[in-house]
Amino acid sequence: MKSFHRIIQQSTSSNTTTGFTLIELIIVISIVAVLATAAAPSFSTFISNNAMVSSINEFVGSLQQAKSESAARTGPVSICKKNTTDNGCVTAGDWAQGWIVFTDSNSDGAVNGTDVVLAIHEALSGTITLKGTALADDFITYRPSGFTSLTGSQAVIMCDSRGFGDFAKGVFITVTGRGSAMKAAETGQTTCL
Repeated sequence: MKSFHRIIQQSTSSNTTTGFTLIELIIVISIVAVLATAAAPSFSTFISNNAMVSSINEFVGSLQQAKSESAARTGPVSICKKNTTDNGCVTAGDWAQGWIVFTDSNSDGAVNGTDVVLAIHEALSGTITLKGTALADDFITYRPSGFTSLTGSQAVIMCDSRGFGDFAKGVFITVTGRGSAMKAAETGQTTCL
């Protein structure tokens, strides 16, 4: 019986509460705060870069859609900056306000007559601008051959609040209808349009 009593006494005396002291907790919180402060700018840049890449890829995807729809429908298909009701084109503003892809039976860059809106892309989020050089600023028409209405290669430049530089993106559109995403400087442009 004595040995049983000793076992119980030993087990109850070894039950001590462990945890963090207030000082230890303050030190850990301070370290986490310093690390979060150091990581915040990198995370912000990461988010901005991803938004730019995603947006430029969506624009290139719409160009490819217009080209393939034109071939499939054996008629002109255009892409233009959309109006506020999503059923027509505008010349004001830039591509970042959103765009539409539509059949364009008379290749005039406007939704009229029997033209049909095939796709609507909403405005880009944030402070992104998306502007084209002279011939690619309002609309681009694809013909069934895959060629565009452009008389020369054109660029569309995407910038955000960081301006032109390593972060700016561009789309180089050839007469043959190819739209390639790249760094803005690789398009031959030197500024946000």
